[in-house]
This record gives sequence, C-alpha cells and structure tokens, in this order.
Amino acid sequence: MTDWMVGADAERDLRALERILEGERYVQHETRHRRRDGTLVTLAFKTTAIRDGRGNLLGTTGIASDVTGVREIEEARRSAEARYRHHFERSLAGGYRARPDGRILDANAALARMLGFASREEARGRSLRDFSADASERDAFLARLSREGALTGVEVRLRRTDGATVWVLESASLIEEGRPPEAVIEGTLIDVTDRRRAVDALRESEEYFRSLIDNAADVIMIVEADGTIRYGSPSLERLLGYRPQELVAEPLFDAIHADDGETVRRMFAAMVHGTGSASAEFRFRHRDGSWRHMEAVGSDLSHHPSVGGFLVQLRDVTERKTADENQARLQFAIQDAAREWQRTFDAIESPVLVLDGNACIRRLNRAAKVLSGKTYRETIGLAIEALGPGEPWQKSSELAHAIRAGGTALSGQARDSATGRTWDVGASLLKAASSESERIILVAREVTGIVRLQEKLHHGRTMSAMGSLVAGVAHEVRNPLFGISATLDAFEARFGQRPEYQQYVAVLRGELARLSHLMGDLLEYGKPTTLEFSEGPLSEVVAEAVLSAGPLAEKAQVAVRNAVDGALPPVRMDRRRLLQVFQNLLDNAVRHSPPKSAVTVEAERSRVEGEAWIDCRVRDEGQGFKPEDLPRVFEPFFTRRRGGTGLGLSIVQRIVEDHGGRIFAANRAEGGAVMTVRLPAAPEAAARG
Repeated sequence: MTDWMVGADAERDLRALERILEGERYVQHETRHRRRDGTLVTLAFKTTAIRDGRGNLLGTTGIASDVTGVREIEEARRSAEARYRHHFERSLAGGYRARPDGRILDANAALARMLGFASREEARGRSLRDFSADASERDAFLARLSREGALTGVEVRLRRTDGATVWVLESASLIEEGRPPEAVIEGTLIDVTDRRRAVDALRESEEYFRSLIDNAADVIMIVEADGTIRYGSPSLERLLGYRPQELVAEPLFDAIHADDGETVRRMFAAMVHGTGSASAEFRFRHRDGSWRHMEAVGSDLSHHPSVGGFLVQLRDVTERKTADENQARLQFAIQDAAREWQRTFDAIESPVLVLDGNACIRRLNRAAKVLSGKTYRETIGLAIEALGPGEPWQKSSELAHAIRAGGTALSGQARDSATGRTWDVGASLLKAASSESERIILVAREVTGIVRLQEKLHHGRTMSAMGSLVAGVAHEVRNPLFGISATLDAFEARFGQRPEYQQYVAVLRGELARLSHLMGDLLEYGKPTTLEFSEGPLSEVVAEAVLSAGPLAEKAQVAVRNAVDGALPPVRMDRRRLLQVFQNLLDNAVRHSPPKSAVTVEAERSRVEGEAWIDCRVRDEGQGFKPEDLPRVFEPFFTRRRGGTGLGLSIVQRIVEDHGGRIFAANRAEGGAVMTVRLPAAPEAAARG
C-alpha cells in the first residue's frame, strides 16, 4: 500500500496500522493516495483488526470511501469565508452587518475608526441611527431599503463620537440568512468627507471668482475662434458703455479701430500658434463713439473644458497712454536740452570739470577727457588729484581743497615742467542746501602761447638791449685791440727772435687771440639777425656739420656718428645759420666727451600740441650737466669750460628761436648730455604727416 501513499500522508497511514498492532480494534482516518493516472484522491478509511480465538492478530480489513468532492467543497467554503472575513476586516471602506432596525451586529475596523471608536467591539450593539446627523433621514433610508431591497451610493451625513461631521456614500442590501431565515442588513460606508469639502470649496471658489469677475476693474471676455464674443463681464458697461448682452454674439473686430485690426489678429495668431498667450494694445470704440486705448492679455483656453475659447482681459490705459505721451514729449525735450547742454559743454575749448563736495569728479567736458587721457567712465568718481601728478591737475586739486576749507572763488597759475605748458586755473563753489549737493566748478585755460609770447617779448627786449650794449662795447674795444695787435706785431718783428722775449710774446698772442674771438662772439651776439629762409633737408645740414667736426673729433679720439634719416620731411631754414647751430653743438659735445667715446646725432618726427616737428638730438657720453646748471645753460656769459666765452649756446638758442623752434638741454639716464633742437616741419610736409 505504500506504493500509492503520498508524502506526509504516508506517515499518517502507517501510524494507523501501528495503532492496530498496538491493540486498537479499529481506526478511522482520512488520507490522500495517488491514482494510477497520477492524480490525487482523498479517501476516508475505516480499518479493523482480524484476530483468532486466542487474540492473535491475523491481519486487517478496511473500507475506503472517496470523499474528494466533499472535501473540495468544504475547503472552498472555508476559503471563501476566510476571504470574506479578510476583506471585511481589512477593507478601507467601513463594513457592517445590522438588524433591520439599524442595530449593528458586526463591524470592521474601518467603520469603527470612521465613527470614532477605538475598536470594532465598541461599535457592536450600537445603532447607526444614533450617529445620523438627522434621525429622520436614517428612518427614511431604512424605509426605502425595506421597499427596494438594496441601495447604492446614497450620500449620508453622520456624526462621530467626538462630534465631527462625516460625509459617506452608503450602499446596503437586505438579505435573509439562518434557519429560520432572519432579515439582515449588509452595508458599506465610503468616507467622502474630503471630496464633499472639495466640492464645497469649489463652489465657494466659483462664487468667489464670479464675484471678482463681476466687480473687476478690467473687462473679461471669452471670444470664439472666429472672433465672436461669447461672454463679457459686467465691467464692460462701466469702461466702455456697453451692457454685456449687447456685445454677446457680436464680432470683436467690429469694435476695434481699423488701424489696429492687424495687431489684434497677430495677437490671436500668437495665442494659437505660439505659447498660448499674447498681449497687444489697440483702440476700442466706446458706446459714445469715442476711442479708448486698451491693453489686452489673451490666453488660448479653447482646450479647457470649462472655457472652450480665448480668454481676453482688457484694461483701459487711455489715461496712462496720454500720460505716457506727455511724458515722452517731456522726456524728449529734456533729452534734447541735455544734448544741447552737452554739445555746448563739450564745445568749450578749455577743460571744465564739475566736482562734488569731496573734490571727486562728477562731470567733465571733452577737452578735459582728452587732456586726462581717460574715458568718461574711468574718470567719474575719481578724486581730482588722481588724474595725474602733472598740471593742471595738482593746481586744480589745491584750489578745490582750498575752496572746501572756505571761500567761493579762487584762481592760480600752474606750469608743467615736463611739457612746458602753462595753465590759468579757476575754481568756484556752487552752494547748496547740503554739502552732498555742493558742486565745485574747475576751469583750466591753457596760456602757454601767451606766456611764451610774453617770455619771448621780454627775452627779445632784454637781448636787444644787451645786444646793443655788447655791440657798442665790442666796437669801442675793437680799436684799442687793433692797436695792441699792431704794437705786438711791431714788437715781435723787432725783438721776437730774442729768447728772453719769446715766452712773453707767446702769452700775449694767446690772450690777444682769445680777446679777438670774444669780440667776434660779442659782435655776432649783438648784431641784428637777418635770415634768408628756404626749404631743405635737415640731413644735409647735419652731414656738413659732422664733416666739419671731423678734425677736432679725430684729435680728441671721439667718434661722431650721423644717424639722421634722409627721408625726414624738409624744414624751413637759413642753411648757413642752422649749420652754425649744429657745428657749435657738435663742438661742445666733442670737447666734453672722453677719449674713445662717441657723439651721436639723430632725428625723428614728433607731434606736439597738434603741430608737426622735427626733433634733432646731439648725444655725448661725457659727464653731462650739473643739475644746478641746467636752468642756466642758455644764459649769456655762463660757462664752466675754461677759456669759453659763455655765448655759444646763447647764440644757438637765438638762431633756433628765430627759426620758430626750441632747444632743450638735459642729461641722459645712462650718462652724458643731450641737446634737442625742435624745428617746425615745412607746412606742406606737416599737412602730409
């Protein structure tokens, strides 16, 4: 029999046999066996022991009954009951079984929680009528259930044990069960309190927004795709004079100004084919025939179930438009006045700056920007002294701070030693209610030309007077000097061969030559200058001067280098007098240069104060000028060279100035002196440059 026994059931079958062996008369049990086709069958066995007269066990006999179907039915019933109980107990919906009068026989945990009980046991025995917000409604519900036998989705209002209101959807069926049959109500409650609250809130919201729309300052319209007005808010009458029903079913475009129709069509097109929203400004005809400026914002809500069209919000901006136009005209007038003021401000040739009470720049004209070399943005907010260490900024800073200390108007003159430019600087204070609003006006007027003209006039008068004096002295000295020379010639002719006199004759000859050279320089310095101008290349004059300096340079073992480019523009010059300038400068440079050094002549174009110049420099490698001597090198009779007359550089300066140029003396950073002759380029060459 073990061949058809199954798993754990086989152990139970064998145990039944063991009980027979142990002395039991018969054993009843159920077991499963496997049929020949492999399927399982449930059998109810009754096994009895067979014994002889002495009680010895001879064998067993048994009857097997097939109870497979009965067991399956019972198992299904138990499973169904378990599922029902599981669903009933664990359902999120409240479930109950009650008598026809509403008294609860059984309830699940969800119903207990819904009514405010801690457990389902507390709900049993209570009546749902006790929890109805209105007992008459509950009586009506039970009466209807009795008539119809079943109700579905009835909205019922209940009151919890804590007094809170709960809205539920109740479904109930009236059934009969038991023997004899008794009527029982089985029902479920679904909590819809949140949904009911949402519905109430939605209703309140609709009423709220309806109130907003009805009382809104703007016009709200719903427009069909073809432009027909489907809805207009009550504010239509207040803003445009129309009652809403007058425009409903009317084309929107009929009320829009003809010139603005295309604007509105583009707005509709943008709503349909763009982002779904658009805006525009246009004129809308008032009921009285006037035109009102409207600002519209539209949204495509054609796919929205509650709108199904274009939502357009209109706002009357007529007054704002008029104000904007007036503001635009005023703004244009202000801007035009500001531009006119700026043009006038920039047209002033002198630098003009406006400072605040802390001497920081608030505004400056074009001349000031050009002079500072900074942009407008770079200068605004800077302290005046931050524009640079030179003039006129330092004098401007001095005056601005002096005005802050006390005063209303100050002025002064400043000379920039680096550029030689001279400025008259004036400062005035504009008083205000607060120091933050005070303004300091600075005006810097360049007077370099006037100062130079005054200096030149004074220098000319001085030189003229000195020249006349020197020429007169030289003329008076020349005759005695000639007599001394003749006497020395006679003395030398008679006694010159005698050894005791030769030394004295040589000394007298040297001193006589020095006096003759001095008289020549005095006559040269004192006589009126007469120049014959012509245009020519400066390189030729320099080349001739370098050639004439060759013997002296060879004797002094000094190299003279000519680096002047022959392609430089021509200059207007007196060739003979200008040659004298460079001969004198090269002579001085060679004499002050140590052996095996070099003297270099170079020239280049330059532009100073908007004019074209040729700068020619003579550089040596000697000891240079003493710093205290630099301001005096061009003074007559000033010299540090033994045997010099002190008139050479004075004559050079006068010749250069007669050519309209200037000469500068300076020391080189690497050692030695440099003399710079600045000559104006010929007019045509300057124009080409």
